Amino acid sequence: MFGSLSGFEEVFNKHFWRSQFESMAAPAQEQQAEVIRDLKLRMKATDGTLQINDDAGWQKLAERVIQKSSRLRVPRQKTRYSNLFKAWQAELNAAIEANENFKGRRDEILAEAADDLKHSLSFLLDRGIFYRGHEWVCRHCSHRNWVSVDLLKDIMPCEVCRKNHQLPIDVALDFRLNEFFATCLREHDTVSVAWALSALRQESGSCFIFAPQTALYRNYPEDQGRRVDRELDVVCIVDGKFVIGEVKAGVGLIAKNDIADLASAAKELGADVAILMALSGSPRTDG
Repeated sequence: MFGSLSGFEEVFNKHFWRSQFESMAAPAQEQQAEVIRDLKLRMKATDGTLQINDDAGWQKLAERVIQKSSRLRVPRQKTRYSNLFKAWQAELNAAIEANENFKGRRDEILAEAADDLKHSLSFLLDRGIFYRGHEWVCRHCSHRNWVSVDLLKDIMPCEVCRKNHQLPIDVALDFRLNEFFATCLREHDTVSVAWALSALRQESGSCFIFAPQTALYRNYPEDQGRRVDRELDVVCIVDGKFVIGEVKAGVGLIAKNDIADLASAAKELGADVAILMALSGSPRTDG
């Protein structure tokens, strides 16, 4: 969607967009501490240690998770330009206050804020990361409707009850996050893999070619019930060397069997380099 790793890096190097994507795609980030406290209390793990030794324990945990999930706030998947601009200005002001060199250029930096945001937002719209449109709640059935900007009309029917809705005279367009992109952020390690590939590309000297996350089959998929034999996050050629790898969101998620599995894959595939990467955390020293 970003067109290239360079396009991805250009956007995700900006703290502003990382924070906006996280707040719009990930549900209830601010409720994590509350969820942890509740589970500790309900599962009698107030000392921080949770032990599950039987099926009944797993059943109880599942019940608590399902119960709690119904109370979590859903992601805010749309926003307005005015909200983005206000957040953009706030971040610029914070950056200026933290840097003495910026303080002398405050007026110049803030004067360019609107154009900088519009340029950045235009790139995201062009790539389909955001869509523009109008969201409205039907006054008859309360269904929340979304109409893209190219389909806007003076009078529009509700998707459910078909009652007409008149486009407001002072309508302000909404920016809606692409749901596929939101799912990648919320449910998969897509961003971690993209950062890993970017790091490898930056270290390459003369050649870098990569494939998307890859599923491998020892036989034709249809001959083995489409059961995947192995999945790899990283498959690339770096300066003439065949490199494979696995990527985790954090170092704490790396298990010892991950290392053994990757070593086995490298040997089986004849890779020159096998690499295990994590987006955050420090290398462990416990072997």
